[in-house]
Amino acid sequence: MAADNTDQMFWSREFARLVGVLTNAHLVSAAEHGEIWGHIFDWKSSLAALIHDLLQPESLLATEHPQLHEVLSRRYYASMQARGETEVSKCTHKVDGQHRTDSYRYQQCIHDQHSTIYRQGEENVPDTYRASLCPKLLDEFVLRGILGSGTFGVVFLAHKRSDTRPAAEQKLYAIKVETLSTINTDVRKRSLHPSVAPLYYQEPHDFRYIPMEAYLLLLMAGCKRFPMLDSVYSHGKYKATVMEATVRKEVREKEYNPYSETEDWCENQNMFRPTSGSFRLDSKEKKTTLLETEACKISTQLLEATAYLYDIRLCHTDISHVNYLLDDDSNTTLIDLGLIHFGLHDADFQKSHTPYIANYEKFMTPELATELLKPEYNNTKFRSRTVQIPLRHDVRCLTLWQLGCIFYELLHGFAPWEEPNPDPDIGRLVDWTRGQGAAQQARRARKIRQRRRRIIREELPVSDELSQDCVDMLRVMFTKDPEERPKLQELLSMPWFGQASYREEWMAQERRTKAAG
Repeated sequence: MAADNTDQMFWSREFARLVGVLTNAHLVSAAEHGEIWGHIFDWKSSLAALIHDLLQPESLLATEHPQLHEVLSRRYYASMQARGETEVSKCTHKVDGQHRTDSYRYQQCIHDQHSTIYRQGEENVPDTYRASLCPKLLDEFVLRGILGSGTFGVVFLAHKRSDTRPAAEQKLYAIKVETLSTINTDVRKRSLHPSVAPLYYQEPHDFRYIPMEAYLLLLMAGCKRFPMLDSVYSHGKYKATVMEATVRKEVREKEYNPYSETEDWCENQNMFRPTSGSFRLDSKEKKTTLLETEACKISTQLLEATAYLYDIRLCHTDISHVNYLLDDDSNTTLIDLGLIHFGLHDADFQKSHTPYIANYEKFMTPELATELLKPEYNNTKFRSRTVQIPLRHDVRCLTLWQLGCIFYELLHGFAPWEEPNPDPDIGRLVDWTRGQGAAQQARRARKIRQRRRRIIREELPVSDELSQDCVDMLRVMFTKDPEERPKLQELLSMPWFGQASYREEWMAQERRTKAAG
């Protein structure tokens, strides 16, 4: 069978069998199977397709990658042991007589995902997603309000009904509700990777498929830089991932009205905005509200999170200010693990094309700027779509450059090589695609080209108020030659990272000394 003979070479056995069933691999030759379903073979570097056997002792994958198997197993078992008897996937009921939503059998269903997505601007989007929640989840949690909403889902703020402490003392949770995909849906719609994977059990057990983001949170449980997973409710065509919420004191203490079918939450101010890095930047004046020590703390913790991911060969490819949250002490929590790249081999991180996204102009590298300044790109419409530029890059190196851009913005209040002086007509770099009228758009495009030339030709401008260790870090991270840029381990050894924690410990020791004296 094609799935057994070919896919199993780089897939988990359970995944190869399932894909073989879904694609009728036993009915066609390997050549015909590859021609019809060629896109799924790109999943050979997907963690969802490999995780089960990477955790399985003495499997072919575990034997070939012993170090990865050891780290994954240690993290997974520690996370599951800490949970005790608490199930990860809590939807135990069947809907409309179908198989359990998290079951192996249910993976053969096909969802029309387009019809289950409710976009911003549509009427009563939060109410629609709330109505899709599993009744068992609503029995266990009290919904306080909305933390945020995006193109593909809504995040609710909640606490457990069993927590009867005063509201300000209750443990809070973020419940992320999105449309659910099955393996069959992913196969048919040509997804970049499978969106669910089965939990691993040492003893024979029915497979329980959970969203990959929830799986990753299980593997990240040993690091404070990620939310702690509570549970997953896969109900019908929707999934709810419940995790600990990172919110500030003002959100924790804010009054709320429990959800009511007859009230509009948005009109009643049941919106609870968490604090991300962008909240610490003055968008109009192009200034930062952070001291260097605060920026150092956030930067160090983001680098720690990146390292913790990389230890199991993962790379967060959507780093931005909106994808990490801050508490009252500027402790950082990295969120939104939907765009995580896995590489079983170093070659899996090498890409022949570099994506250009207009909203990510601030992450522009010198090599991409050089390519985009060529005449053939003069008339390319970059405003609203991703354009694949034929430029090789290493995903890990590009992520470190993006991290450097975030660190720079936290320290300066604007992007690297961006003009520091506010311009009411142009705004910040992130606003350049929003120009009104041809003249304003042309002016903004001209500003962009000027910045790209500065990225290529000029030394990185750095504030005189920063420490020398900080300046050294920035200069190294923004080395123009991609071959000479530092790797992750080199950055972790740089003196600037971690200084904030040393300072906090020193101040704590000073307080203890004064109290004792």
